[in-house]
Parts: sequence; structure tokens; C-alpha cells
Amino acid sequence: WQDDYWVAARKGHPTFRSACGLSDYIKARHVLISLNGDLSGIVDSALARRNLSRQVVAAAPYFLTGLSIVSCSDAVATMPGSIARAHAAQLGLKLFPCPIAIRPLTVSLISHSRTQGDPFTAWFAELVASVSSSKAGPNKRRRAKR
Repeated sequence: WQDDYWVAARKGHPTFRSACGLSDYIKARHVLISLNGDLSGIVDSALARRNLSRQVVAAAPYFLTGLSIVSCSDAVATMPGSIARAHAAQLGLKLFPCPIAIRPLTVSLISHSRTQGDPFTAWFAELVASVSSSKAGPNKRRRAKR
């Protein structure tokens, strides 16, 4: 399935109350989710194609860490919608569609050819697919591959 990117901001954020426009988005302070600590990612590439940039103030190695930072600051984070939706209520976050076009995140499940006929592998793949579909939310685009 594919997951679109959304912007997370804490409830009560001084700028992002009801919408997330492009000009406010690029002026905001951003938390970037980056396993290796890079301060540039997919959003920055999309912005650069339009001769725009943003201010990245922190890099977090995991999505939940980034959302935790956002929940207690005026920074925002851009991430796959399914992850943001799963934690938004608990962390007191508001979510907005990303104001810049970014290619969706493709989530895939693969297995080795040795396990293709294994009943456990088939059961597990179906379990992951069903959980993924329910977590993806209204913007999911799931494609089954067999």
C-alpha cells in the first residue's frame, strides 16, 4: 500500500490552527525523521525543486520520537499519515495534508522464494496486510501482489 505524507503540529500551535498553507509551512521550525542524522530529506528535495527551503531544527531517529518533540514544542513534522494518525490523539496533535507534493511512501512485504509455499508465511503476510490496511486510514492505496 501507499501512504501520503501529512504534517503534525501540536494542538494550540500558534500558526497551524485550521490549515497548513505552503508559506506558513516553509516558515515553520521542522523536526526531520532521519535514522542517520541527516538534516535533509524527501521534503527538502521536493521544496528544492520549487526553489524553496525550510528550517530543520532537529533530527529524530524514529517517527514516535519526532512526534513527541512536536507535541511539546512549536515545531512541526512531516511523515506518513498512517503513523501520524496512530499517535495524534494520544500526543495531542493536529494533522494537516502536506502542502507540497511528495511521492507517497510505498510499504511492501516481501519474502524469500523458499518460504512462498509455507503456510505460516502466508498467514503472517495476510495478517500484516490486514493490519496495514486498517492502519493506513482513508488515504490508503493498497495493492495486493501475489
